[in-house]
Amino acid sequence: REVEVAVAVISAPPLQLANSTYKLQLTQIAGSTTTGTARPCSATSAQPGALVCPVEWPDAGAVLAELKSDSGQEAWVGLLWVYEEPVVTAVRPAQVSVAGSDLLHVTLQGMVSEYGSMVLRLVDNAAGSFADSRVAVEGDAGSASTLVGRSPSLLGFTVGVDLQVHLSLNGFSFMDTGFMVRLVASSKLKIGFIYVTSPSDFGWTFQHNVARLYLENRFYGQIQTVYKDYVPEWGPNECVVCAEEPGWNASKKLGMWHDEPADFFGTHASAELMHKWIEEEGIQMVIATSFYYHWDAYHMASRYPSVNFIHVGAWLTRSNMGQVFPKVYQARYLSGIAMAWYIKKLGLPKKVGYVSAFPLGETVRHINAFKLGMEMVDPEIEVYLTWLFTWHDARRERLGAARLLTFYGVEGIAQHTDSREPQVVAQEYGKVGVGYNTDMLLTVGDSVLTSPVIVWGGEYAHFVQKALDGEPMDNTNLWRGAEVGAWRLSDFSSKVPAEAKLMIAAEYEKLLQGHDEIFCKPNMRDNKGRLRNGPTNPAVNPVPWEQDHLVPGTTCLTGGVVNQVCQEYVGFDCVEQWLLEGIHDSCDPSPSKPEGITSPNLTS
Repeated sequence: REVEVAVAVISAPPLQLANSTYKLQLTQIAGSTTTGTARPCSATSAQPGALVCPVEWPDAGAVLAELKSDSGQEAWVGLLWVYEEPVVTAVRPAQVSVAGSDLLHVTLQGMVSEYGSMVLRLVDNAAGSFADSRVAVEGDAGSASTLVGRSPSLLGFTVGVDLQVHLSLNGFSFMDTGFMVRLVASSKLKIGFIYVTSPSDFGWTFQHNVARLYLENRFYGQIQTVYKDYVPEWGPNECVVCAEEPGWNASKKLGMWHDEPADFFGTHASAELMHKWIEEEGIQMVIATSFYYHWDAYHMASRYPSVNFIHVGAWLTRSNMGQVFPKVYQARYLSGIAMAWYIKKLGLPKKVGYVSAFPLGETVRHINAFKLGMEMVDPEIEVYLTWLFTWHDARRERLGAARLLTFYGVEGIAQHTDSREPQVVAQEYGKVGVGYNTDMLLTVGDSVLTSPVIVWGGEYAHFVQKALDGEPMDNTNLWRGAEVGAWRLSDFSSKVPAEAKLMIAAEYEKLLQGHDEIFCKPNMRDNKGRLRNGPTNPAVNPVPWEQDHLVPGTTCLTGGVVNQVCQEYVGFDCVEQWLLEGIHDSCDPSPSKPEGITSPNLTS
């Protein structure tokens, strides 16, 4: 039998095989020895770095290959795998879009190993055009193997034409599978982003808008995005269509969902917007980027089961609704190391201020992680916390930071709010800070030691790809960290000590490898003196995912406990989060420090 052997020779500098005659000598390998008669093959290379040579060969299997020039000089020695030409039994789907990236499955008869460069080629014979894409072995069912890949971009091809499907298991030699796919015009997935502020905030919404633009680039030709900014969360109810839903309670306040927290007074403007977008503009995926859009998204997902919904930072899911929030607490932990080393190196008072938005699982776990990072350097550094009850209010953020600096003598300001004002105030007071959402060093200056930044693009791409592939959201709650690049720590200020950079690098490497031991510190106590990671769960009435509060055999809190940091629930609503020892609420006497926390100079 004649087989076609293709060899790609990669070397530095690259071998110039073009227009040169080489001999390829093949010897069959059995176990660790070579057997049989060597079969030479002479050919002139048609392209640099590659040689295609037909040769008679008896059996499939491993082969020793020696490539030599006419003068006998050895150019390359390696192993090849000679294979039987596969029989393709199915190619699906039967049509592909011009934009490309459609999920393709090629079923082969028999078992197929992973060869070097497996390529699928779509060919328009009449036009003399083709386009390639890589495929890989997905799995086998004993008698069959499946190759999976995505269709290439076919821009410039004629819509409606039938394309031949060719396959190469070595990247050079192509066979006609006998199957064809129809080329159809692309129908773009329409995605609507709901923003709580404006992309001009250079903070939270700015980063979501960066992600939106990233998606448009990554899925070019496949999606279309729109956004609406300044969609309010708190205030009198604005939703008319909500009253049509079974989950609506018109008798509570001015109308609210039956499962919303009792202390939430919401506009439900996002629900009204979702309804308008879907009914009037054909939006097929909604991405709601702020916490209090949670219940609107959940109930609108019930009303519109064919539309996909993604919400940021909560817990309710459906088959057509997913949740996402990266483990940016890991970056908070690292930023705490930077702050603590700055204080330690300069011998400053061991007090740091923290302005945060709402007391939620998202915000509380970040404060706790920041404190644990500082404890890696000095366990005695304390955190003075102020809740602002707003995500973005530049004036309130400025006043909150100034209050901590003026009356509590803190040496730095960290934040979980959107504007840069806390960092601006810290600089004006001659202090330092840790930003959030974007690299605030760029717009404030060297007083910003670093900033945790969420990389939303890759997280949203996960859901967009599922939608494009026709897959359900499947109740997914995506909670990923450093191992997939779901967040980054921005550039360091020159004020960050070298010791901090070394420690951060070591801790970051652990996180990259999936070793998250941030909430594993033995004998962690909250600021009410309760041992959080002892053998007994200190929570009063844990929800099901908190029944086992420790990873078996360790002092590490489980992911559910880290995520929710809750002491007591009413239903699924947390009525008390817990803060670690050494974190003090600056507006109330703290159980862990009742004396001296309220400044005598503070009159209001």
